[in-house]
Amino acid sequence: MSSLNTILIPGKAGTIEAVLNQPVTGIDVNWVVICHPHPLMGGDLNNLLVQAISKHLFENNISTLALNFRGVGLSSGSYDNGIGELEDALSAIEYLKNSAGIDHCKIGIAGYSFGAQIALKTTCYYNMSAFLVGLTKFDTEIYRSITPSTKLSLAIGEYDNKFNSESFDSISSHLFTKPEINVIRDTDHFFSGKEGLVGSFASNFFINSFLYRDN
Repeated sequence: MSSLNTILIPGKAGTIEAVLNQPVTGIDVNWVVICHPHPLMGGDLNNLLVQAISKHLFENNISTLALNFRGVGLSSGSYDNGIGELEDALSAIEYLKNSAGIDHCKIGIAGYSFGAQIALKTTCYYNMSAFLVGLTKFDTEIYRSITPSTKLSLAIGEYDNKFNSESFDSISSHLFTKPEINVIRDTDHFFSGKEGLVGSFASNFFINSFLYRDN
């Protein structure tokens, strides 16, 4: 059984729309915040890949909070070039941290494309495990602020030319544990028909990373 509901949480630009997908198990579960693709290109929390990640995590007793960035759906504000969207993701994390019964060590983050960039940036503020799908080019200076103990996992399409391996190598060299890199065969940046496979990689990664943090 699940408890699936839409909520509005406080953010710096107003309210942020989010959907919680929480197993009703009666046990202490972990949480993952999920960030959607670019808002100006139709990205929202209903994206098929976002939903696939949420589904696979739910099936493994991991709760999810998928948010709509500012200006999308019922979220207040307007697109802010990644700056405000990072604030939105951080607000979602704070919401979970401040909610009764949710341990801050039991929160991870996932993101797709633009959302992967935002998810990566949140690890400069919180020592969380992050699952990044279709990560595109980003500011290489970000690695200077990432905690070396951060655990990362990537899903990359075999034919995706948007990923910059040199930029990511600068981050990898800064981490204690080498990031996982999962190359999804016969697909590009859009992962059409491969959503379930990506979701399974996400669930396996978070199961292992949460187990590590519990021990």
